[in-house]
Amino acid sequence: MAHAEIEKVLDVSKEKLYQVITDYPKYVDFVEGMKKVSTRKNSDGTVTCDYDLNTMGKEIRYSILLKENESEGSIEWSLIESNFFKKNNGGWKLEAVGKNQVKVKYWLDVEFGISVPSFILGGLVKKSLPGMMDSFYERAKKV
Repeated sequence: MAHAEIEKVLDVSKEKLYQVITDYPKYVDFVEGMKKVSTRKNSDGTVTCDYDLNTMGKEIRYSILLKENESEGSIEWSLIESNFFKKNNGGWKLEAVGKNQVKVKYWLDVEFGISVPSFILGGLVKKSLPGMMDSFYERAKKV
């Protein structure tokens, strides 16, 4: 299992970044390797997302349950099922620190269904986080 966390201040409003993060079907436009995203609103206010992703030459499918809280600027998820992940839990926490600045915290706990040494897994996850956050930031600047 690998745990990674990144915290950064970005020059974009909390509202714009939150809008980009929670517009899951649009991920296909700016998240590398994302092929398809479908969502379902659940009766309890949560959202179920199904992702089809192509990365490292592998077709990955997974479903997560998302709990959104716009007023607190938080989104948290947990894995429902996957053909690749044994665990995929994480979240975003956004805090306005200026008119057009937001402090962003993103965390992720993943475990693959195949055996990967933890030091390799941890390195992969930690290396990909800054690039992933940059893609959301760039998207939010264009919205």
